[in-house]
Amino acid sequence: MRERGMKVEVRELRKEDLPAYRVVYTVGYYYSIYREWLLKGLMESWCAPPKDARCLLALAEGSPAGLIVYRARGDKVDIEELAVIPEYRRRGVARALVEKLAEVAKGMGAREIQATVPCGQFEEDPRLGELLEAYRRLGFTLEGISLWVECRGRPPVEALDERGSRLLVYESSLRELSKLSVEYRVVEEWGRNYTLVRRVSSTR
Repeated sequence: MRERGMKVEVRELRKEDLPAYRVVYTVGYYYSIYREWLLKGLMESWCAPPKDARCLLALAEGSPAGLIVYRARGDKVDIEELAVIPEYRRRGVARALVEKLAEVAKGMGAREIQATVPCGQFEEDPRLGELLEAYRRLGFTLEGISLWVECRGRPPVEALDERGSRLLVYESSLRELSKLSVEYRVVEEWGRNYTLVRRVSSTR
């Protein structure tokens, strides 16, 4: 719930907002389960959002507080980044960002918002459970564990995403592929993710 009396404004990122974006991105991720990734230079979007993505910036009483980087893909909107500065966590900033994104998604005709959290890399960190619970409070449901596969032809299961010859599917779908004798290879180097989904109602 948003802290009573604290004004949170959420708007599309502007060119002049890039310094604020970098502050939120760096500080938000430094104090998260992704800290080591940030320090090792693995977080490539710290300087600016990817050119094919869009970003919402949250300002709390005029100060940079959080951000969401997202991509529209068919009838889905993917959250690429979600960061909130520690002092603004549990004060309604993340909720304001997600609710604004839901409005944007509806206007685009999307039916769901999708977010992913790495699976198998932070299992001993208590903050992983806290992060998954935070998504639950924001209206997301854990749909399953997703991974990337390569196979001959398009497999007879729903693909969550596609990058070249590689398809993103739920781990549970591998059983179906095996039953149908579909040859596939799991792209282990791309890892597995908890996939969380929030349904939205299109305005179109």
